[in-house]
Amino acid sequence: MLHKAHLMGATGGTIFLAEGSLSPRFFRHRQRKLKQLELLMINADDKLNGLLHTMIKSSTNKEQIVAFSIPFKELSQFDSSIIETDKITNHCIITIVDKGKGEKCIEAAISLGARDFLVTHGRGAGVPVDFYFPLAIEPEKEVVIILGSKEKTPLLISKITEELVLEKVGNGIIFSLPVYERTNFTTKENR
Repeated sequence: MLHKAHLMGATGGTIFLAEGSLSPRFFRHRQRKLKQLELLMINADDKLNGLLHTMIKSSTNKEQIVAFSIPFKELSQFDSSIIETDKITNHCIITIVDKGKGEKCIEAAISLGARDFLVTHGRGAGVPVDFYFPLAIEPEKEVVIILGSKEKTPLLISKITEELVLEKVGNGIIFSLPVYERTNFTTKENR
């Protein structure tokens, strides 16, 4: 996908290793084993964004693909009207919690009908670091990315905040970003 995007004019992209489920079978059969996935982020203007979604829709290799666009340019200009537009039908909810708490976040989202999510891993910052001479131990984090409908986003945020007690300092953070366009594909065996 990144190579195809480059041929279409993308100047770069970042690939994150992730775990998650984009498969309805995960929920029907209660398979709680997360699949290894990749999260690809590409900076694109409106024209390239449209071309990328068209390329994904016409792809012959439609394994498990979810593509969505976040209007960072409009958000950086503090244009609140972007959130009210009819183009926004989904939100990307991002929760950052200590390692091991991502599953609880996913369970809370699933209980409200969320179906598409990814978990990536990172290291903490902004919290005290433990030092064991000569090593600094940084807490590991899980970044849970959930795609939810615009209507369900406030309820999802409230449920996750409550379940993980995110009001308490140091327990994590949660925020959402509006999604312009969303394209979903799953293979027949995953339907």
